[in-house]
Amino acid sequence: MKNEWIKAEDLLKEKTLWQIYKAAWKISDSIFNWIVGVAVVIFFIAYVVLEKDILRVHCLLLKLADIGFNAAISLLGFLIAGFTIISSLADPKLFLFMINRTHEDSGLSYLKYNFFTLIRTFICFLVFAAFQLTLIAFVQRSSMGAVILEIAPNLRETFELMIRWLLVISAGLWVFAFLQLKSFIFNVYHFVMTMIRYEAKNHNEELKLNGTISSTIDLSDSNSDSK
Repeated sequence: MKNEWIKAEDLLKEKTLWQIYKAAWKISDSIFNWIVGVAVVIFFIAYVVLEKDILRVHCLLLKLADIGFNAAISLLGFLIAGFTIISSLADPKLFLFMINRTHEDSGLSYLKYNFFTLIRTFICFLVFAAFQLTLIAFVQRSSMGAVILEIAPNLRETFELMIRWLLVISAGLWVFAFLQLKSFIFNVYHFVMTMIRYEAKNHNEELKLNGTISSTIDLSDSNSDSK
């Protein structure tokens, strides 16, 4: 690696959080995540279609919003703290090594591939929290939505239909957020194992009789779980 040119110009390519999020979508989710997500959405679509009592749907929507917002804010603190600790403990030489290795499926460097899978979880929980907060602000009986209904009561049927589909969206975001959390936990574990593997490989190379350190460390198994 000492004789390799470091591709540092690509590090600051993304200028905003939105650009990071778009780049992170090059990393595909696992089939398991898709199956579970689609299954939950189908289940809630069936529920809102079959449930005739709009008050039950409305009550469930508000409960999910209240619990979801509090859970998202609490988890974000732990996730960011964990990310900061791992980033601080990692050997900068490993980061430099990963810059020059490209993940085949996404086209990203292994450095960005590993970090984007973690950052995508933060963004997911930010969106999730913002959506649930919006529901709390606009869908409660004493909210702005209720005021609009008082002014325009002819919008009641439209409002009830909106409540049903907001529940489907909310449930979809719930399952997506926690599947991302599952992936985050695995990605943290795998990133730590990659750091240890890097150090172990260097250690073993130093023990060779020629005393040289190989720059051909295989990171092909260090794929994060979008999983």
